[in-house]
Amino acid sequence: MRRALSCLVAVILQWVPVSRSIASLAGIASSPAFLAIRWIVGSAAVAGSFHGVSAASSITPSSVSATNQLQFTQRFIVNDNTSTLYGNARSYTAVDLPPGLTILQTGVSKGIVTGIPTQPGTYSATIVGWSSDTPGFGIEHFQSPHQVVFHVLPGGGGPPLISTEPHSIAVHAGEPFSLTVEIQASGPVGYQWMSNNLPIRAWTNGVLSFTNPVPSMTGNYSVRVSNSSGSATSQAAAVLVAGPLQLLAPDLDAQHRFGLHFIGLTNRLYAIETSASPNGGWSLTGASIQGTGGTNTVWLPTGNDTAKYSHIKTVD
Repeated sequence: MRRALSCLVAVILQWVPVSRSIASLAGIASSPAFLAIRWIVGSAAVAGSFHGVSAASSITPSSVSATNQLQFTQRFIVNDNTSTLYGNARSYTAVDLPPGLTILQTGVSKGIVTGIPTQPGTYSATIVGWSSDTPGFGIEHFQSPHQVVFHVLPGGGGPPLISTEPHSIAVHAGEPFSLTVEIQASGPVGYQWMSNNLPIRAWTNGVLSFTNPVPSMTGNYSVRVSNSSGSATSQAAAVLVAGPLQLLAPDLDAQHRFGLHFIGLTNRLYAIETSASPNGGWSLTGASIQGTGGTNTVWLPTGNDTAKYSHIKTVD
């Protein structure tokens, strides 16, 4: 719908120069029909300008440096800043990346640009975030591709250098996530991920993916990166895998309100949806709820048939 509206506004705006030319003709400019058309075109111009401003998003980071012939790994995030409706992009596409680099488009590794650059220089690449899990489909985040500047510097050799450490994270059981280390290194690179300082698996890149985590995977994770010149070990990232996200048994308070309870992780955002049917027609109940690390409660008024069924989801 947003794309269709943008196209309609763009077509209408093509009439702006025409209206100005007609306005220079005596008699026509003062006719009621022309004045009406001019008012419509002017309104469309304002709407188009508003649409372009209101649909603002951002990319992080917007400028990076890499070293020629050294392994490069960097995650990019496109975020819809206008609301929490879309949040971070769910898939990515990119063009004009430096030679030797590619972007991982989908899954838990989405948005990561990785590879070994093969030619020094400054490159302006275009990265687009999409609201769909399929790259190129859904809504482009605020209809604007993002320009990212890559500075590929001459050089090479030496042990790996860790440029970005893996980040600590807290998730619910069954909620996919990944740990990422970003490095610069020359030649073939090996990765050894560790849990509580014990090797867990050999991995071929800087992304450790968890597709269906369980609470027993809670621990401190680090990675050792090595090449022919030496090795480097990252800082440990604390991983907490809590129980599954679910609503607990509801109750009724003195004001005859239904209480919906859930165990929320600290600083995570949640949303509760209700419906009169278990098969769909879900609607959001109130604003997003910030988890406290304990039991959270949302109270719903009685006598509302749309609240017969309910479920909870994360929104961050």
